[in-house]
Amino acid sequence: MLPTMTTVNRRESLHRRTTDEILAAARAVVSGGEELTLRAVARDVGLTAPALYRYVAGLDDLVDQLGEHLYADLVATLVAARDAAAAPAPDDTAPVRLIAIAWAFREWALAHRFEYGLLFANPLHGAHHQGACTERGAQLFGSIFSDVFAQLWRERSFAVPADDELDPEIRRQLAGSEQGPDPLPLGLRYVFVRQWSRLYGTVTLEAFGHLTWALADTRPLFVAMLAENAAELGFADASTVLDG
Repeated sequence: MLPTMTTVNRRESLHRRTTDEILAAARAVVSGGEELTLRAVARDVGLTAPALYRYVAGLDDLVDQLGEHLYADLVATLVAARDAAAAPAPDDTAPVRLIAIAWAFREWALAHRFEYGLLFANPLHGAHHQGACTERGAQLFGSIFSDVFAQLWRERSFAVPADDELDPEIRRQLAGSEQGPDPLPLGLRYVFVRQWSRLYGTVTLEAFGHLTWALADTRPLFVAMLAENAAELGFADASTVLDG
């Protein structure tokens, strides 16, 4: 006798709930600063290590699914900050949205240092690990920043380098990574990469504690970086929104 649809749905629901429990346990292991292993996760969800293979194909698969799970949490945080920033003033919202998601990115990183390390350092982005789940999450995360950045350019038309002003090797690489039917100008993409490098570099140094040798409080440095980025994008007049 074939299983009924209700039975199939119940099994799928149970499988999904157990998988969610596994991901929550994996995140708890990571957030506690422990090494992520199948044995540790199985222990915390009350399964044997072999039983865990009914839900994940192995450690790489677990790390990959956890990466997507973490990106989803980070994206939800950025979206909430972006939308809240635009609510009081629906016109010309790109500057405040961009600053809001930058602050939200920093705050999430500092509140989840070990999870941040998993997302933005090894093993998720090592040559040995190219997971589809993590890649989906990373693309969604990147689109939050790039969409607001493109909106800002359309609203304010800030200056970007002409193609022939770019270093030939940078121009070649940017041209080779064009995506979509209406790709952004190369000069705009170059400015985006440069802006992201400043933001990511500053947040990463803060999250990993690599500035404590010089600064006990790194917030002013972050504000200064935002001010430099804002000036390059032509909204230094919006400096009142920079300090969180």
